[in-house]
Amino acid sequence: MRSFPYQLTEGECQKVMIAIALANQPRLLIADEPTNAMEPTTQAQIIRLLTRLNQNNNTTILLISHDLQMLSKWADKIKRHVLRADGGEWGPAKS
Repeated sequence: MRSFPYQLTEGECQKVMIAIALANQPRLLIADEPTNAMEPTTQAQIIRLLTRLNQNNNTTILLISHDLQMLSKWADKIKRHVLRADGGEWGPAKS
């Protein structure tokens, strides 16, 4: 790497952190707002990467996000039941 961290954009730093987290092929990945500082195209790429990681490597992914629309789309893609807080009650994510 030829750049110092302070020379990277927030999105570039986010990508570096994701790469570091995936380097050891974890069985559990906790991703707190993994696409927060990224452009929509890059966000979609990261979500596809996480989906493949879950399906191909059987990695459990705990995805934390305030973007309920993105979470709902992601959950539909992997056919999992995702829970969200909705008015103080817990229930299945809605598309």
